[in-house]
Amino acid sequence: MESPSSRPVIVLGMHRSGTSATARVLNLLGLPTATEDDLLPPNEGNPEGYWESRTLTDFDDRLLAHLGSSWLAPPPPEQVDFAGLAGHRDEACHLLDKFLPPPPWVWKDPRLSVLLGFWRPIVPDAVYVLVHRDAIAAAKSLARRDGLSVVHGLALWQRYVRSCLRGLEGARVTVVGFEELMNDPRGSVSRLAASLRQLGVRLADNDEAWKSICAARTDVPMDEGPSEVRAFRKRLAEFDDAHVAFPPSPDLVESPWVEPLLRAHRQGSVQAVTSVLGIR
Repeated sequence: MESPSSRPVIVLGMHRSGTSATARVLNLLGLPTATEDDLLPPNEGNPEGYWESRTLTDFDDRLLAHLGSSWLAPPPPEQVDFAGLAGHRDEACHLLDKFLPPPPWVWKDPRLSVLLGFWRPIVPDAVYVLVHRDAIAAAKSLARRDGLSVVHGLALWQRYVRSCLRGLEGARVTVVGFEELMNDPRGSVSRLAASLRQLGVRLADNDEAWKSICAARTDVPMDEGPSEVRAFRKRLAEFDDAHVAFPPSPDLVESPWVEPLLRAHRQGSVQAVTSVLGIR
């Protein structure tokens, strides 16, 4: 086991997959989040809070806009020109210093999942927690919060997960399932903490950190979903240990309608493409 250091922690994952609950657990284990006046406030979508920096989230939205996309329609990871974002690095470093304390800290923003190529060189010593959830459950939760179609949510789930698996190669990573957190809060938090300590993160002892998960507990229905989603889930299930260097992953194939739908959204015509593809 590596001796504890001041490594920061970045929480990744598809929206509505438990990233907020995980960030809160790590906060209770001694990792500070963004400054209190910069935290996104709780709302109906997340009554327990998002534990997310408003300023850094806005900055990530601007990066995505520079790429001609948004969190609702990120481009395929192999098509992203991260070199074109190099001019934003100084501002990124300034915002990290201003709105996050000296490391170790925990920073959560699902947008980071598709911006790893930009942020990894800026925070080279980070440890990543990849949180995943059943695709259809996440898509339905997103539909309730934002009014998106479930198909759009499934497209986003595949894009975010594939971006993570590609973007994390070689990084320090641990993977946790939302269903595990909900079904066994105490045990899963204990295992998460042990994995992070193994990766060199200094955590405090808080035997009741798992209770924050209990406050956010929800039903965890599982649905097989499209065959491509099943392949993604099978791959995620293989990463159940701490990884000092996250292994390369075979580039999983998205459902054939994912990029047409997301591209149409980037072009402002989602309803047209869903009609053409015969999906709702």
